[in-house]
Amino acid sequence: MGLSTLLSGVIGVANIMYASAKERTREIGIRKSVGATSGSVKFLFLFESLFITIVAGVLGLGLGSLVLVLIRLFINGDDNTLMSNPAIDLKTALTALAILIISGTLAGVKPAIYAAKLNPIEALKDED
Repeated sequence: MGLSTLLSGVIGVANIMYASAKERTREIGIRKSVGATSGSVKFLFLFESLFITIVAGVLGLGLGSLVLVLIRLFINGDDNTLMSNPAIDLKTALTALAILIISGTLAGVKPAIYAAKLNPIEALKDED
């Protein structure tokens, strides 16, 4: 279940970044025509995918922790319940967050390469 959630998140980030690259074709063309290198365009898109992933990961971890706190309040510490003391292990949470960040950043590689390869002249002609 966790792997399928991670995979759907990676696909989501990749789609967002590709759509962003397509929508910002003229902006990329302008940047490249005034001297931006392909590397700086790649960095811009990789940084955006990294930022999106970090924000989503931290929010997800925070909301998950909040849900566990609420569950803990409702079960009243009864040792006979299935979940006597639900909590998030810090090491596991940080490992999951690191995997998420790496995966999200890798999902932005292909859109970043697409954006970096745009020809400035063709990008400025784009009417979409």
